[in-house]
Amino acid sequence: MNNPISTFIADNFFWALVAVLALNLFQRKHGVRAKKKRMATLFLALFVFALYSYAILVVQLKLHDLFLLIYVAVAAVVMYLLRKSVLPFRFNCISCGKRLDPKEIAFEDSNTCESCREKQTEEA
Repeated sequence: MNNPISTFIADNFFWALVAVLALNLFQRKHGVRAKKKRMATLFLALFVFALYSYAILVVQLKLHDLFLLIYVAVAAVVMYLLRKSVLPFRFNCISCGKRLDPKEIAFEDSNTCESCREKQTEEA
C-alpha cells in the first residue's frame, strides 16, 4: 500500500526529534530561568517520538495513512488539555506586547522582554 505521509515521517522525523532534544540540552544551561520550557520541550520530544514510532509501525504493517489520524487526534486532544505546560512559548512580551527575540522565546519562562524583566527586579 502506498503511504507517502507515513513514509516521509518515518524517514525524516528522527531529525526533528534530535532537534527538539538538542533545544532541550541548550535550555539546560539557563537553569531555573527555563525550567518550564525545558519540560515543555521534553513533552514535545515525547509527542514527536510517538509520531515517529507510530509512522514506522504504519509503514511496517502496510497500513493506510489514515491510521496516523488516530495518533494525531489523540495527540491534539492531549496537547490541548495540557497546553499550559506543553506550549508555554510566547512570541510577544506578556507585559508590554513587544516582540521577543528567539532567546527569550526559548529560554525565559517569564515570557517578558528584557526591559520588563529589569522593571520587575527593580520593583522587587
